[in-house]
Amino acid sequence: MKSSPNVDIFQLQKPLEIKKYNKDDYQLLEVLGEGGFGQVFRAYNNKINTMVAVKFFAFKEKNYEEIKKEHFLMEAIDSMNSEKGGKNNFLKYYGIYQFEADSPFVLIMESGDINLEELLTI
Repeated sequence: MKSSPNVDIFQLQKPLEIKKYNKDDYQLLEVLGEGGFGQVFRAYNNKINTMVAVKFFAFKEKNYEEIKKEHFLMEAIDSMNSEKGGKNNFLKYYGIYQFEADSPFVLIMESGDINLEELLTI
């Protein structure tokens, strides 16, 4: 079996692509969690007709590096899933968003029964 090289995905980071968050596209349904970095909601995406998790980050300068790491980790997981034709059963990652240039970041992914921290311990 071919082994894959140990690659630090954070060394491969490309510039952060931040999308425009349109609150009219989402119906926030319930709070799934809350912590030092912000709140996570289960929401319905009206545009693509699916349930998603919407994570609103607390806007603090010191959180920026952690936000970037989470974004690139989710992007890497989503990329692995895409390479396998969606057969890895990972949650689909939609990206990182902002309302306006100075507003908090919003991370959006498919809603599932497991969070990122739990996924990493599997």
